[in-house]
Amino acid sequence: MQYLYLALAVLTSGYSGVCYKRVSAGSRSRADSALMPVIWFVPLTVVFLVIALATGGIDASAGVLLPALMGGIASAVCAYSLLESMKANSYSLAIIIVNLSFIFPVIFSAIFLHEKFHILQFIGMILAVAVILILNVGKGEGRSTPLALALAVLSSLGNGLIDFSIKIQQNSMPGEGEYSFFFFTYLFATAICVIMYPFFRTAGNISRKKSEDIDSEEERDRLKFDRKFFAGTVVPGLLIAVCNGVCFFSVSRLTGWMNAAAEFTVITSLSIVISLVVGFVRMRQKLTWREIVSLIFCAVAIVCQYLNLI
Repeated sequence: MQYLYLALAVLTSGYSGVCYKRVSAGSRSRADSALMPVIWFVPLTVVFLVIALATGGIDASAGVLLPALMGGIASAVCAYSLLESMKANSYSLAIIIVNLSFIFPVIFSAIFLHEKFHILQFIGMILAVAVILILNVGKGEGRSTPLALALAVLSSLGNGLIDFSIKIQQNSMPGEGEYSFFFFTYLFATAICVIMYPFFRTAGNISRKKSEDIDSEEERDRLKFDRKFFAGTVVPGLLIAVCNGVCFFSVSRLTGWMNAAAEFTVITSLSIVISLVVGFVRMRQKLTWREIVSLIFCAVAIVCQYLNLI
């Protein structure tokens, strides 16, 4: 069963990035980026509420609420900063930084949960980092501003903290309270996004009022276009709900089987392998030296993690 959860985590984590890119194209303001995550947070809140009620009720103990609060804040911050980052950065740069998020739960687990990992696992992590850099650095897709880079780093840290909040909850309550944890996580995330929206909307209105050159008819056309584009984000937003729900639930189920170093390095490496194989088989892309080296590094990184599990 663990291999099924691993496969689900790998497949959904890889596809969610594509959906985020589509949603970010529909965001025309920071207020939009603050509110759009509600599209996937609300369905996830409802789904996990129903499952929790059907499997014994809501667990509101500290072992659930405190990690869920961390996860909710991290989810909201990650979603907002990732949407803004993908608008401001090249797709490759955003993916580099976000993919490096697997490092954070490993570091936090070692520091705060006193989780140990073998030297081979550390080597595997280094190889996974090298793969991400080899595949994306030097593509010449333009430069980013310090603010854009900071948003990408913030989204990466937020994603890492989501994974770490799952580790905390499962470490304190192994095999218990996970449905309630995810319910409260997405409930908190929804509330934070709703609170963020009027703040950014007010800031955006003040900024627009400072510009006196906006033609009223042009502004009306732009707003109509924005509403049409915003409606086009609902479908990819719901796909993000499916990907995030399945991915993070699978990560939760894997925590008792692997330590953080093995779990997140393997998920990251397998996601890269699958994307390369799909590009080669389905899209008939030729493998470059970067991709061949990356496949070898990914294979070694995965072996390094599994040697520690045997």
